[in-house]
Amino acid sequence: MRKYLLRYLIFWLPAVLASYLLTGGDMTSQVTQWFCGFFLLMGFGVNTGMFAYNYPRNALSFMLAYLGGCTLLIIGLRNSTYNTLGYRIFDHAAGLLTYRPLNMLYQTLLDFSIFQEMWITLILMSCAAAGYLCGLLYRYINPNPYRPRLVRK
Repeated sequence: MRKYLLRYLIFWLPAVLASYLLTGGDMTSQVTQWFCGFFLLMGFGVNTGMFAYNYPRNALSFMLAYLGGCTLLIIGLRNSTYNTLGYRIFDHAAGLLTYRPLNMLYQTLLDFSIFQEMWITLILMSCAAAGYLCGLLYRYINPNPYRPRLVRK
């Protein structure tokens, strides 16, 4: 199970580094941020699918814990007063986990009057949920021969 959690970190880290280090408005930084964001979304989906194939309950609990923690941080961010210490803490914590790695998508959603942070979290979790369902379906179609299920009749 640790190898899947390490893979989440491997998919997340390039997007965080690209969003924090490449803040310029030139084409290279934007392309790099879009590529790393796409890498993060697809990586979370694929890794969750592999995680769900081997450990379906642990994968679901990890997804729900991640979604719940990020939702609580975003609610704390939205309920705190702008430019206070609490706002900065929630902004850095929630941003680091969800919407700062996907900064280009966040900038795209700024034109709409919605909670951009929550929508980005839901987009990330929908990619992970799609991977989870694919992993469960593949587990059902092709069960692991080294871990047979013993079913009572």
